[in-house]
Amino acid sequence: MDENIFMVDGDTSLKQQQDTLNTAQNLLFAEVKTYKKGVQIPSTGSVTQPGPKHPNFVSVEEVGLGVPVRPIVLVIPADLESENITQTGQGRSLFFFSEVFVDGVGKKVAGYH
Repeated sequence: MDENIFMVDGDTSLKQQQDTLNTAQNLLFAEVKTYKKGVQIPSTGSVTQPGPKHPNFVSVEEVGLGVPVRPIVLVIPADLESENITQTGQGRSLFFFSEVFVDGVGKKVAGYH
C-alpha cells in the first residue's frame, strides 16, 4: 500500500482538523498513520509566506479495496489514561499521541480510530 504525506492548517480548530482528516481519508481511501506538528513559519515583515503559518503533517496509507475506512476522533486529553479507557469503551483505539498545532498553539493531541 502507498503512503502519502500532506499538510493540515494548524491555525484551525481541533474539530476542523478532525473533519479535514476524515474527509481526506474518505477521498483517498486511506487511513491516517501519523499526525505531528511541523515547523512554525516565521513572519518576514510584509512578505506573505505561502501555506499555513502553523503546519501539521499527516501521513496516510491507502487501504485495500472494500476495506472500511475508520473515522478519526481527535481529543486533547486532560489525562491520557482516563481518555484511553473512555475511548476503548466506545470501540476506539489510540493510534497516535503527539504535539500538533491547534488554533496556532502547540497542544498534545490523541487520535483514535
